[in-house]
Amino acid sequence: KSPELAHVRLATVTIDPLHDTPAVLTKHAQTLKANPAVWSFLTGDEANVGHFAAQFGLSVMRDAKDPSNITHTLRTLVIDPNGKIVKTFAGNGWTPSELLAAIKAVPAPTH
Repeated sequence: KSPELAHVRLATVTIDPLHDTPAVLTKHAQTLKANPAVWSFLTGDEANVGHFAAQFGLSVMRDAKDPSNITHTLRTLVIDPNGKIVKTFAGNGWTPSELLAAIKAVPAPTH
């Protein structure tokens, strides 16, 4: 646990809200041993999740015959304390070191 990262919070947003109910996400968080004070797992209705995802360039395509068959892109965002996106990682080719460096480059909140 690094004191310089004490202000950092993580949020995972599902793109499959029909399956990933709050109960499913809670169980997943427990499996990952995610600290709920630091890491939130979020969902919403399909329309709102799709709208949210599109704002970050994330495309989500569902098979009309099988809604559990989902094709999607990936995005990992670093957002500053004012809500401004300061770094976007597309796909999953980034390393934990790259993400950590991007997080550490963001000044801590001043409040």
